[in-house]
Amino acid sequence: MEEFKIMIWKEDNINIRYRSLDQAEIQKLLDDISDKLNIKIYCDSFLFTKLSEILMDQVLLLNINEPDGFECFISKFNLHIPGNIPVNVIWNYDSVDCFEIDELKKFWEYIWYGASDEMCLLYFQEINFIIMLTDYGTMYYNRLCKF
Repeated sequence: MEEFKIMIWKEDNINIRYRSLDQAEIQKLLDDISDKLNIKIYCDSFLFTKLSEILMDQVLLLNINEPDGFECFISKFNLHIPGNIPVNVIWNYDSVDCFEIDELKKFWEYIWYGASDEMCLLYFQEINFIIMLTDYGTMYYNRLCKF
């Protein structure tokens, strides 16, 4: 998690539960995505460029930067989420934070900053669903499966 976000949380007396993955966990997660999409992820630019090509379904959601932006796109995709599952937020090739979905719903405005976060991936590993968010509101998504 970027330090400026943690500082804002402290200033606003917000306690967001999350866990930053270590490099071994990140590699295992990226290998899982790579395997399901039949690609090799080896750097940031490849990660986001290639996924924007592979995740061919897309939707424009202009209120992604609003406090209820997370709830809006969850309802837009009509995701049937079984309970409070973990969601991996992949900021880049070597930075992944894991949140329970309830934390994302409650604190989205403190986690996603459209002014500084150009894009990220939300990987719902338990339901094999991935969403790539962009700061301009386009979301690329797909159910992950082997091709």
